[in-house]
Amino acid sequence: MIAFLKRSWMWISCGLGLLAAMCIDATWLSRSGSTLISLDEGSVSYWHSADYARYPRWIYPHRLHAPRFDPSPSFSSNKTRTRIRIPLWLPLSAIIGWIIIRELRLQKKCARSAEA
Repeated sequence: MIAFLKRSWMWISCGLGLLAAMCIDATWLSRSGSTLISLDEGSVSYWHSADYARYPRWIYPHRLHAPRFDPSPSFSSNKTRTRIRIPLWLPLSAIIGWIIIRELRLQKKCARSAEA
């Protein structure tokens, strides 16, 4: 177990960071006032619109909740607004998959060396 943690500490910490981000709702308005970045409902969203410039530069109140898994990525755009939403389970599943693939390759390599 200790060897596994030494090999995969970076990937595990990235996964835990993503899992923690899935439990937070927060929104930040850029200095220019035309861009919002938000963590909400288990996904990260990028919003761009000139309409946001009229709002004061503030941060929405943060909330904590159980991890939420937004169903799918989305993109919407019209003449004045653009929105991109990426669920955080996508990079989290990629990290978990990478850890599994690395461990399976290591087990296979150890089994080959034991046979020789």
